[in-house]
Amino acid sequence: MDAVVIEQQREEALASLKEQWTSLSKIERGEGIKRLVKTGFTGRQLGKEVGCSEALIRQLIDLTELPPAVREEYEAGEIGRKKALQLAKE
Repeated sequence: MDAVVIEQQREEALASLKEQWTSLSKIERGEGIKRLVKTGFTGRQLGKEVGCSEALIRQLIDLTELPPAVREEYEAGEIGRKKALQLAKE
């Protein structure tokens, strides 16, 4: 694929994530960020683009890696982000 086309697709994906940001769950945000990181964006770049810290970007990506049981508890609102990430590391 042509480099210009790839860059255009990356920018379109970033624009789409920014546009939908407020309507996405934190896990959905993490999934979008994860896809963009795979295309070459850094956490720092994405943080600047969506208006959050690089640390939060890492946490959102980490949420996508939660074990199914922890993910269900988190999505149901039974546990918060910090607790979910803590449980995932145990």
